[in-house]
Parts: sequence; structure tokens; C-alpha cells
Amino acid sequence: MTAMTVRRMTRATWYKHRFSVVGIPAVFLLPALALFADGVVQRHYLSVHHLNGCLVANATTGGSSCGSAAWGSFLSPPTPNGIAVPVLALPVLVGLFAGVPWVAREFESGAFRFTWTQGTSPRRWLLGTFGPLVLLAAVTAAICGAAAYWWYQIAQWQAGTSIWSWRWSSFELTPLSIAGWTVLAMALALLCGVLIRRVLPAMIAFIVTLGACAYLSQTWLRPWLFGIGTAVKQVSWSTSAGWPPSTTTYTVQTWLQTPSGQRVSGLPAVNNVSAWIAQHHYTVWVAYQPHNHLIWLELARNGILITVAAFAVLASVWWLRIRPAD
Repeated sequence: MTAMTVRRMTRATWYKHRFSVVGIPAVFLLPALALFADGVVQRHYLSVHHLNGCLVANATTGGSSCGSAAWGSFLSPPTPNGIAVPVLALPVLVGLFAGVPWVAREFESGAFRFTWTQGTSPRRWLLGTFGPLVLLAAVTAAICGAAAYWWYQIAQWQAGTSIWSWRWSSFELTPLSIAGWTVLAMALALLCGVLIRRVLPAMIAFIVTLGACAYLSQTWLRPWLFGIGTAVKQVSWSTSAGWPPSTTTYTVQTWLQTPSGQRVSGLPAVNNVSAWIAQHHYTVWVAYQPHNHLIWLELARNGILITVAAFAVLASVWWLRIRPAD
């Protein structure tokens, strides 16, 4: 694809899909502005009331180590997770109302035929339109993710629960995660539009497909990744000494081991488990993810999302090549 073709397709994208070009940044940047403003207000409140020192997690509970009445007034609904869910739904909205319609409507109305007669091949038309849209969506999604991450660092304290960086909301509210889900949503929208070529059926197929990806990501992919490269150590059942800190690490599995090295499945129904373990000379082991593994697991998960998106785009190009028009 030549530079002239790219410029021509970029101009065509703006003229034909200007509502999407304007709407995509609005979907991400308006919530980002609201989150940034709320983050400023929260930080100002903490500064005025001299509560910045309360933003230190208790080593045992993970909650705030500050129990003053003034800190209690900072705890207020709605919970941060209640706001995090709509933020994480923004890639779905962009893919549904900007990603699917542009390509499906082109086929449904037959407008693609005019473009193809102007010296632009179907592949260049598809990628030349999809490229600027997905780039715009990814950049604005990353900006929204940065604002959401900055906001959540303070807002999570309002829930009054433990501060745990491995929680799903902490894992997802990052620039890379929101941008990754946005790229995947746009790629799946492209694939559904090219395959089905009718707006409403393509939108339904997109919701089902992206929903299946989100379900698999939370129920299978994330636990599977968290089980890779774990640190293993022996701990004591009767005391907390030696156990990885629950506020900064993720415990994958604990088990008992016999003196010969075999694992013991389950615990018996006894009153004193510690005495039973000592009587049989068993040892207790734990597999966990240290805090410094979190960034690598985030990169791996979002790398998988981008890879799936790339395959969806390649599948769209391949399908358009073998079935260029109805």
C-alpha cells in the first residue's frame, strides 16, 4: 500500500465515516475527563483533611491503616467497581456502533462497488478504512485507560475493602488493557461485518463473539496465565510465618506433601489440623505469583488479545479475497 493510497483512504474514511471519527474519541475522552476530574477532587479532599498518610495498606488486612473518623467520611458509595464496569464496557460500545456498521453498511447498501471502481482494491479499501479507525480508537482508549488507572488508585480506597492489585478491576483498568480490548472489539466487528454483511445480524454476532471472548478471558485465560511461572515455597500451617503476603501476591495453590514427596489430596475431618500434619510429618507448600510478576502477566494477556485481533483482521482479508461481493 503506497503512501498516496494511505492518504487517499484516510481522507475517504473521514468523509464517509465522520460520525464514527468524531464519536470514537467522544466515547473515550468524555469519561476520561470525568474520571480525571473526580480523581483531582478526591486527592484535594485527602490533602485538605491531611489523610494522605491513610493511603497505606495494613500488612494483614490490606485495608487502610488509618481508622480515624475523618477517614471514615471518605468512604462513600458508589463503589469503584460500580464505575469500573461501565468504563470497561466502552470498547464494546465502540465496536458495536462504530466498528460493525461501517463495513456491514457498505456491503448492505452496495456503496463498496463505487470505491472499488476508483482504482482501490478490496483489500486496500478494507485495511485503508479499518486502519485509521482502529488507530484512533486504540489511542483514545489508552488515554481513557490512563485516566481510569490514575482515578482508581485513590477511588479503590472508598470501598473500604482490602487493597489488592490482583483484583480484576485493578488488572483491567490500565491503558494497555482497555486499548487491547478496544483493538480486539474493532477487529471482531470487522470480521462480523465482512462475514455477514448485514448491519443488524452482524451486530448480534459481534455481541455474542466478544461476550464469549470476555467470558473465556475471565474464566479460563486469566487463571491459566496466573498459574504460569509461579514461585513455590514451604510454609507453616499453624502460623503465618513464611506465607507470602496476601496484600501483594496471588496464591495459586496450596497442598500437603509427604516425606517421600507425594502430594496429599484433601484434609481429614479432624479438630486439630496442625497436630495431624505434624503427626504424619507432612509439609505445607504454596505456589504463588509475586507482585513483580503482575506486569508481565498483564503484558502476556493483552498480547494474546492483540494476537486474536490480528487473526480476525487476517481472516477478514482472506474472506474478502475469496468472496469480494455478493
